Amino acid sequence: MSAEDVISLESIADALRLTTINSEDDIAKVEKVIQQAKLSIYQETIQQLMTMTSELRNAIEILNREQTLSNLKMLRELTAKGAEMLKKIPRNPRIARYLEELKKAVNDARNIIDQYSLPNLN
Repeated sequence: MSAEDVISLESIADALRLTTINSEDDIAKVEKVIQQAKLSIYQETIQQLMTMTSELRNAIEILNREQTLSNLKMLRELTAKGAEMLKKIPRNPRIARYLEELKKAVNDARNIIDQYSLPNLN
């Protein structure tokens, strides 16, 4: 047993992470169970990161289907919001994967926005 006097939900989550992982697929399955069972104090942050990443990916898909000024503006706004989130959320190994996913989505969105090279729409 660890040096903890009281077993916390976080220590249970750590035990799951450390004892069941054999592959990337296992990591994803364990993280999903930890999230669903709300065993991590980082659950809210993880959910925010996943939501922002999903919103960005959806906005990219929408813009790819229908290239309108309003869709481009929506993508720009979400990209700025995602970039701001990346600055504000402190780095932690437990949320690193979600931060990287959001960072990739922000970069993908910026690349698409750059392709349009339109002046600021504000």
